[in-house]
Amino acid sequence: MNESGRTIAITGGAGRVGRLVASILREGGNRVRILDLPQANFEGLEGFENMPGDIGDETYLAAALGGVDVVVHLAAILPPVAEEQPDLTRRVNVEGTRRVLRAMESAMPQSLLVFSSSVVVYGDTQMRKPPVDTSVPTRGLGAYPESKIAAEEAVLSSGVRSVILRISGVSVPDFLLPPEVWPFTSNQRMEFVHVADVAAAVAAAAAISPAAVGAIHNIAGGETWRMTGQDYSDAYLDAFQMPSGEAQFLDVSESFDYYDTESAVLSLGFSPTSFGQFHASLVEAIARALS
Repeated sequence: MNESGRTIAITGGAGRVGRLVASILREGGNRVRILDLPQANFEGLEGFENMPGDIGDETYLAAALGGVDVVVHLAAILPPVAEEQPDLTRRVNVEGTRRVLRAMESAMPQSLLVFSSSVVVYGDTQMRKPPVDTSVPTRGLGAYPESKIAAEEAVLSSGVRSVILRISGVSVPDFLLPPEVWPFTSNQRMEFVHVADVAAAVAAAAAISPAAVGAIHNIAGGETWRMTGQDYSDAYLDAFQMPSGEAQFLDVSESFDYYDTESAVLSLGFSPTSFGQFHASLVEAIARALS
């Protein structure tokens, strides 16, 4: 494959991360095909090759993935819906991934899959010495972690060339109120990552050299993002000028920690935005929304 001028399909491409990835890849001279559900919002994606459909439909997949060099597989059911509807989660996250793999194996055996996984596959690692690297066993519990573990296993056992990205919690500098309950405890270690950095890492993986194929990388924010759940909550609520005492946390850690991202830095040129820069952007976004 050449470094540019390739055809790249993005499942879940109409979502927040998918749109950012698509823009980066198109700027790199690639032809970008957006795959997402017919009811997804394709507004603003007129400059791309849009192919609405359902990855549960193998006929659709065969047509949508025909002739592609790279598939960026972002489509998934995410929390909290993932935990509320476990059957749907398995159908989309696991069976959908298997269908994508079968379509690639039959039609494009030399193409590359960039699979978006999650650090939740590690489960609770607070008793381990940080940072968590990709050799740590996957023991995440719950519909979403288990679906990502099963999907990773399907990818690794297939004949498809792949790169797996285990992405930490994604922070978005936008007017998004905090969740009712943070997905971590107040005193645990946690390290999230800026949404733009996630997109940059995914796009870099889509252009990865053949020598790096088969790798698994952690994608997280780096040293400046390493803090306790309470510290993160306090900083986030401070941007909204909300009192920290209103925050609610999990009683027991289920996931998130500090992560070893050295392989992503070396292989993908991953250079995350600092937490201070993220926080400043969040404050600016809130001020714009309220002006």
